[in-house]
Amino acid sequence: LDKIHVSRPMRRRGLGRGLFGLACEAARRMGASYLFMATNPAQATQLYYRAMGCRLAPELTAVFPLEDDTDLPLRFDLRVEGEGM
Repeated sequence: LDKIHVSRPMRRRGLGRGLFGLACEAARRMGASYLFMATNPAQATQLYYRAMGCRLAPELTAVFPLEDDTDLPLRFDLRVEGEGM
């Protein structure tokens, strides 16, 4: 998955939460334990991922280098039941 984006007029309707939940379900079916992502530092983006249960994971940059120096590495634990849905 390259990006999750909801256009501004369509926000606050649960679409982003639904997309994130679908990504989590697919990753779990494939046997993944975590989602790793690099996100832009925009406040709205950070609030969205924090609301989904993502946490900063700077240690990931050693394994998954960021394409942009302003991106923030995040991690989501798929083993926590009910999160990301």
